[in-house]
This record gives sequence, C-alpha cells and structure tokens, in this order.
Amino acid sequence: RNKGLTVILDAHSNQLAASSVSQDFDGFLVMVGSKLEFPLTMSRSFLVRPGHNNFVSLRAKDIRSDDEIKNVPPATRECYFEDELELKLHGKYSQANCYLECSIEYAHHRLTGVHGRNACTPWNFPIADEEPRILCDPWDNVVFLDEMASVPSDRCSHCLPDCTRTAFETTAT
Repeated sequence: RNKGLTVILDAHSNQLAASSVSQDFDGFLVMVGSKLEFPLTMSRSFLVRPGHNNFVSLRAKDIRSDDEIKNVPPATRECYFEDELELKLHGKYSQANCYLECSIEYAHHRLTGVHGRNACTPWNFPIADEEPRILCDPWDNVVFLDEMASVPSDRCSHCLPDCTRTAFETTAT
C-alpha cells in the first residue's frame, strides 16, 4: 500500500468546496490495459468510488511466445503475433483491437442494413481514413453501443488471443 501509485480524482474541480464530492454516486470507470489497445471501458473496467480510499491491486501475467512458432498456422497455435493479421484501424494486432473493429463493423452493418440509419461512429472511436467521418448524435450513439454489445459470439471468432501479451488482473477495495 505504501509503495503504489496515488491518484486523486476530483469530479468537481471547477467548484470551491470543502471536498470535491458532495454525494455518493457510483464512481469513476477505471481500466488497466496495454498502451496498444483502445481503452474500451465497457468491456474491462471497474468502479472507483468517490469520497473513499480505494485500493486497487494489480497482478500482471507476461505471456511470451518464441518466434519459432510463427511457422505453425495461427489456427493451430491459436494465437496471432502483432504483425500477422492486418487491422483496419490499428497498426498492430491485439485481440482487444480485433474485437473492437469486429464489433464496430457489426454495429455499422446493423444500423445501415437493419435500422436504415446513417453509418455513424461514436466520437471517441477510431475511424478508418477511407471511411466518411459521420459522428453519431447522442441518440444514435446509444443505439450504436447497444448494437456493439449484441455481437453474436461466433461473429468475431477470427480474433484469436495475442501470442505475446501482458494480461492484467485488477481488484478494487
């Protein structure tokens, strides 16, 4: 506890008050992950409660694969190296980025094909250079995120785990 990182979150930094939080609401979403992955908080996040001391413990597991296994097909070894599968929105492969791209494509397909809406993208999501930059309004954003959350389990089965990665496990008290 005495050798960790201390972070102070102030939800009301624009107000002058004895404390920064005047009520007990759900909290702040926090995510711990790789710097190469898009920070998609709806999939791997936890709450830090305001007005409380929150202790977050981290455990990291390093998974390393030798380059010699690159001659084994990805389907057989059940993983991809970061330079093996080209993604549209990200320079390097990660399973999380693959899932993100797959779910964005699914939501675009559902919104344009089924709902007859614009192929918009939430403002905070990556957009490919060749795509038109239509940002979702707040109502379309909610529908878009609902569609992303409803991707069938077999739709993104091509997104294999990373052959080399650091897996983080977090616990908050």
